[in-house]
Amino acid sequence: MKSCIDFIQITDLHIDDPPRALKDGRDTTENHLKQVLTNIPFDEVEFLICTGDLVAKPSAAAYKRLVSLLKDVPQPIYCLPGNHDDQPLAIESTQGSNLNWNKTLIQAPWLIILLDSHEPGAVHGRLGETELA
Repeated sequence: MKSCIDFIQITDLHIDDPPRALKDGRDTTENHLKQVLTNIPFDEVEFLICTGDLVAKPSAAAYKRLVSLLKDVPQPIYCLPGNHDDQPLAIESTQGSNLNWNKTLIQAPWLIILLDSHEPGAVHGRLGETELA
């Protein structure tokens, strides 16, 4: 049995639909994500974890754009929302895609639990009693 697992975590994607230039005007978060994806050695990792903020402003179109950007990733993708995300909308908008919203990953002998610190309507995060139960 393997004593280690190899995975990639990418965070704060802030995908927009339509794509918008970053505040410095140089590029879009979409192009940054594309660059990151081209540099991931997919044959060496078992899965990806994408942590919030997945989109800049929650909308079905933004989550569908995220799906289109990640559709060719050959490994499972586990997602965890951030303060910019709307998890029910994200789950609904990404049904049938390769994005997985399970909070528990079992990669024997490992058990990975994704804890959601999203606090609706707030910039800060918080781990509530229900999340830790």
